[in-house]
Amino acid sequence: MSLIGHLQPRCVLTLIAVTLALTPAMVFAQDFVTPSPVASHLFDLVQVPVVATASTVPHPAPAPTSSGRGVLVPLYVSFAALQALDAHSTLRGIRGGAVERNPMLHSIAKTPAALFAVKAGVAASTIVLADKVRGRSRVGAIVLMAGLNSLYATVVAHNYAAVR
Repeated sequence: MSLIGHLQPRCVLTLIAVTLALTPAMVFAQDFVTPSPVASHLFDLVQVPVVATASTVPHPAPAPTSSGRGVLVPLYVSFAALQALDAHSTLRGIRGGAVERNPMLHSIAKTPAALFAVKAGVAASTIVLADKVRGRSRVGAIVLMAGLNSLYATVVAHNYAAVR
């Protein structure tokens, strides 16, 4: 019951809005300060002996405790849930007399096991793809998943509204 034909302008606008909202500006936590020549001469005059203390001894960096997925984990979970809701709303719509408009799913839409299997495959392959994107661009993976979640949330909401 995926009604992409009727939702396309709305979905495209939603995807654009989410992408723009999540596109980060270039922000730096600190600027690099170059010392002025006057200040560097003042520091040359003062010779302070350095004593090794516990605070000056370098410590090894702590090992990362997470896999670096952070905000992506909830996006992955919500995407899988939205796939399940899309399958449920499609089956509910078909039982109510609606027709699946997605030509790739039309032949399996009446078989719940097949539809849920395809939706599980879509969810798993999308998560794997987003995780590969995360290796190159964490922000890109977040934008991808947020956009896809937004798109499917719109589709699911429309499906349930059409079933009423």
